[in-house]
Amino acid sequence: MKLVKRGASIVASIIIILAIGGYVFVRNFDLNRYKPYIEDVVFNATGRRLNMAGEAKLAISLIPTLEISEVSLSNPTWAKNSSMIDMQKLEIKFAIMPLLKKQIVIDKLILHGTHIYLETSANGENNWVFNGNKQKIKSEKVKADVVKQKVDNVGEAAVGMVLLAKNVNITDGSLSYFNAKNGETHLLEIDDISAEINGFDEPIIFNMVMKYNGNDVNISSKISTINSVINDNKLDFETKINALKVNANLVGRVDGVLNNPVYAIDGNIYNPKDNFSLPEMILDTSVDGDMSSAKVVLKKFDLAKNEITGNVDVNWSGERLGIKADLVSSVFDVNSFISDKKHAFVMPSIISSANAMTFIPNDRVDFSYFDVLNGKVNLKIGNLILPKNVELNNLSVLAKLQNGVLDVSSITADFGGGKIVADAVVGASDNSISLNLKTENMKLQEIDKSLDVKNSLFNIDGGGEVLFDISLKTKGETYRKLSENLSGQIVAIMDKTLIKSSNMSWLTNNILGQVLSLFKVDTTKTRELDVKCVVVRSDLNAGKAFFPNGIVFNSEQMKIVGNGDINLVNDKMNFTVAPMLNKLADGNITQALASFVKIEGTVKNPKLRLDTSLALNKIVGAVATSGISLGGEVLFSGDDDPCRSALKGTQYANKFAQTQGVKSSTKRAVQEVNKQAKDAVKELENVAKNLLNSFKKKL
Repeated sequence: MKLVKRGASIVASIIIILAIGGYVFVRNFDLNRYKPYIEDVVFNATGRRLNMAGEAKLAISLIPTLEISEVSLSNPTWAKNSSMIDMQKLEIKFAIMPLLKKQIVIDKLILHGTHIYLETSANGENNWVFNGNKQKIKSEKVKADVVKQKVDNVGEAAVGMVLLAKNVNITDGSLSYFNAKNGETHLLEIDDISAEINGFDEPIIFNMVMKYNGNDVNISSKISTINSVINDNKLDFETKINALKVNANLVGRVDGVLNNPVYAIDGNIYNPKDNFSLPEMILDTSVDGDMSSAKVVLKKFDLAKNEITGNVDVNWSGERLGIKADLVSSVFDVNSFISDKKHAFVMPSIISSANAMTFIPNDRVDFSYFDVLNGKVNLKIGNLILPKNVELNNLSVLAKLQNGVLDVSSITADFGGGKIVADAVVGASDNSISLNLKTENMKLQEIDKSLDVKNSLFNIDGGGEVLFDISLKTKGETYRKLSENLSGQIVAIMDKTLIKSSNMSWLTNNILGQVLSLFKVDTTKTRELDVKCVVVRSDLNAGKAFFPNGIVFNSEQMKIVGNGDINLVNDKMNFTVAPMLNKLADGNITQALASFVKIEGTVKNPKLRLDTSLALNKIVGAVATSGISLGGEVLFSGDDDPCRSALKGTQYANKFAQTQGVKSSTKRAVQEVNKQAKDAVKELENVAKNLLNSFKKKL
């Protein structure tokens, strides 16, 4: 019993001695005398001024506490804020008993009112890049005193002590970022960040409550013990994230934490509809990788009810980020991204009057994105559903991005009863773009299923074969330059087709309808159109789209030919449309043949007018010189093969057989126009004579 009492007495004496010694040390240890040294060290390391305006002190209580207040780190002179870091107060609360085990245990570390200001200047400088200062430390005496203080007061017994913070709290802080290049500011407000460590064999608990640009960010995480990291070299974690309305659950393990980390993570992520202006997204994925690469398995990627699966390999060990993706989707409905799914069918206009291109801006095109990474994507979609009942089947896209060149070497799809084949190349080094697209064996009623319904307002009752052939290339640093340098050719052809309708009111929604209205054509009386052919042929060069008699709608009821050009840079258009109405109008055929419709203004806002003077001049000029032939534009209105003429010089020049002889309707029209022209010339002669006679009388 005496031995126990004596032992207890010795322990009590040791504790008292330690307490008294600690008290004396704390009372006599003046941290403020070392502030100049600390400030010099920071200045030499960073080139920035550390200002410790507040008092640094050790408070004596049951829990010894180190307090440092009013600390700031200066910003470069160009920065918007004078300080990069402002800290209101730092508190470090120590535990006494662990000192007996040669451990310094921080019971609680509190950062209160810490604000960090990150900035990028207009010329791209970042304030978090430190240049340092090479001048010598001025406070050499203070430096020597600090070293001596460490040896005398702490002693060699301090060697090997472990520093462990049981609780860490960051409150009422913020992290902001200002970019002077674009004037944008991003703000992360820290309400509370806490970390709880109850021992080396206890899990670490993290909780974060913050706001990013006014949006809630909450993160909670449970991490395996410190000993598992130190002894087993591994770390297990479970993390829940609720940030910016996105919910994520992550569970994973990291092996080789202290040398060569290798990780495996399973994740479930949910983004609600319209968040970040995106559709609803559900991602079930697993990620395996190391410090240089990762393999992502998309177990299920639900994008607006469209499911995508596949693998994505990512490698960031090289000069460029490397990505390889193989993605598959059985059904992908684009309509699920569109709020209004009501799409009324509009017959492809000869020249559309609705929402064409606007003035091309001179904004720079950032081709640098193509120089950021190297990648290869293989995408397959079984059924791609587009607006207006359009479907592509067996879509396959093979794209490769290598050293700044995007090569979409193959795009194939079954479409409209036929096939689409396309390829494209984008070059970042020379700012170039090229596109080639061809179709074969397609039918209009297969492209849009609604056109095959016999009892509908509008349907295709026969024929409807269509093809497209597009070949374009351009080069330029801006959108305007890309338009100015655009060259190539676009050809669209529809073969013999029977269009049936309860009336032709659909014609009123485009310029074709406006042309007919100029001639007082009653489209409600017509029930069908026997289309012989439709052609749109455009040759593009130097920023202009030329249509060399290249817009043709040829049917038994009417024939319309358009000739002109569209300036792709400023949207201005200049067209002459020469119609022959045949059976569609009750009026005189030659009235239509002898009249020209001028289309001017812009594609977005076209202006139409009848130009009878142009027609008369053409007729009079032709009759005056030859007596029997018509002017070029009028003669073309009587062309029995306008589609063939429109395709002249293309590989489709012989697609339509040449008409043998001249049809009687054209002959009658030509004869009647010639007669009217001759009468007009005779009338002009009479007018001239009368004018001369009147002048003679006055003289």
